[in-house]
Amino acid sequence: MRPLEAPRAATDDGMPWWRRDIAFGARQPSARAICDFTRECATLAQAGIPLDDALRMIGAQAASVPMRGVCYSLLAGVLDGSPLSEALSRHPGVFTADYINIVRAGEAGGDTGRVLNELASLLERRLELSGKIRSALIYPTVLIGMAMVSVGVIMNVLIPNIAPIFAQNHKELPSLIALIVALQARWKAVALIAALVVCVLGTAAIALLRLAPARLVVDRLLVRLPVVGGLIMKGDTARFSRTLGTLLLSSVPMIAAFRSARDVTRNRFLGAGLEATLADLRDGRGLAASLSRNVALPKVAHQMIAIGEDAGKLEHMLIRLAESLEQQTQRQIDDAMTLLTPALTLLIAGLIGSLIFTVMNAILSINELAIQ
Repeated sequence: MRPLEAPRAATDDGMPWWRRDIAFGARQPSARAICDFTRECATLAQAGIPLDDALRMIGAQAASVPMRGVCYSLLAGVLDGSPLSEALSRHPGVFTADYINIVRAGEAGGDTGRVLNELASLLERRLELSGKIRSALIYPTVLIGMAMVSVGVIMNVLIPNIAPIFAQNHKELPSLIALIVALQARWKAVALIAALVVCVLGTAAIALLRLAPARLVVDRLLVRLPVVGGLIMKGDTARFSRTLGTLLLSSVPMIAAFRSARDVTRNRFLGAGLEATLADLRDGRGLAASLSRNVALPKVAHQMIAIGEDAGKLEHMLIRLAESLEQQTQRQIDDAMTLLTPALTLLIAGLIGSLIFTVMNAILSINELAIQ
């Protein structure tokens, strides 16, 4: 390994060297890059490597250009005398509030390496869960894509070659083929109307969802849907529980930890309940009682949080709750995908089969015309 070099103050063009790397990587670092950065920081900190040297190593070896620029920016802040948490807070678009709070707690307790290790495990678990969900959606996506290609071939190759034969023999086209031919003849107008409808509806939906009351109503409806609602509630509860448990394990005070955990939830309806719970916590009420009063979490969540609070092991129980809910969510997604794949197959087979049946009838009609 080459010896560590002291950072240069500026490049030949006068721009600070770490700002130039950020300029080259204008995109924000990916979640994977942030996770890898955290794991490397934890490993080097636990090995006793000074923070500035660790940031130099990670920055020099980072495969992600945006992450490399962030590393150099953090290094510049640390060399100026700022603690790591303060340097992290200068990148709010990269590091979340719960991330910074965990690091700050580790600095206060003098155990930054252990805290970074727990934080890396938290980020890795989030990436693992989202990766499983993406993997489960690959096959249905490929199936839909292949169906669209098949329909496109039928509509743009077979039907245009059959339609002129009916016209030459002064025969009426079958109704479905006639509709497809009419749409193809006016495809520009159809495409324009469809684009306008999508733009108007999309703009209206985006504008409406930017209003807090409307978003709250939509999120309330989502959590009440038969299957999707349970997945949303379990997923958000797992994120909340794992974040709160990790923060408490890192010695972050309850109020600050709860505020950060509330911010990682995506559903506004759940977030509103957690906001009311936060007010109760400030008044001195217990966590389990406050949650039961304000938030309709899954029943197992209320039970496990109450048990953990009574036993004085709340942070460990929150981590176990998150693991249990994540496993349940993954099983439900797998079951849904198991049912979705044959359902999609039948639906697509029916669609393509009806088109082929129509085309085959048309071909038989052509044969009858030829015989006559």
